[in-house]
Amino acid sequence: MIKKRPQITLYITVVFLFLLSCQKKKEVSIAATTKTKAQVETLIIIADRFYDNKNFDSAFYYYNKVKSVCNPITDSENYVSTLNRIADIQEIKDDFSGSEATITEAFPYLKYVKNPKHAWNSYTGLGVIYVNLNEYKLALFYFNKALALKTSAWRKASAKNNIAFVYTLQNRHAEAIKIFDNLLKSEGATKFTEDYAAALNNIGYCYFKTNNPKAISYLDKA
Repeated sequence: MIKKRPQITLYITVVFLFLLSCQKKKEVSIAATTKTKAQVETLIIIADRFYDNKNFDSAFYYYNKVKSVCNPITDSENYVSTLNRIADIQEIKDDFSGSEATITEAFPYLKYVKNPKHAWNSYTGLGVIYVNLNEYKLALFYFNKALALKTSAWRKASAKNNIAFVYTLQNRHAEAIKIFDNLLKSEGATKFTEDYAAALNNIGYCYFKTNNPKAISYLDKA
């Protein structure tokens, strides 16, 4: 027994050092994560300022810096929202293939995002891209995925408006009119004047395409 005691002491010492090392690594990891999160938030403020001022080249540069340092799992909301903004800028620049690739890059991380508005933005952004590419079936698929999410009344109304808009492009005017007519009575479409005017304009356009004289009254109101 006497001979074994130094071995036991050594073992306890090794375990203690190992636990101490793990604790230090954990503290360093937490510090690094905190520092990275602060860096991400600072870069987003700069990028958003350029975006709001329509300085899209500079915004694109800073959003990409965010993407390069942001952890897509532990900081998924900032990561996904940043990819959505990058994709939006690419769409504005008519780089539809680049925008599509950027949005789909976010898809594996949507499961980590708690706020559904980020998934809504991703699905809606992709739907808009497919509208621009005349891929209406794909556009409807993603607009319907956006509609299925548990989001605000405004986002629900916007998704329905997008679906009805695609119907007009497919000459499915009767289906589009039904959706637009219901939207005019919904809280989501009437919350903002611009959205309400868009709904009036869209239903007016559908009536115009079907030679219905009610088109004029809706367009005038819009």
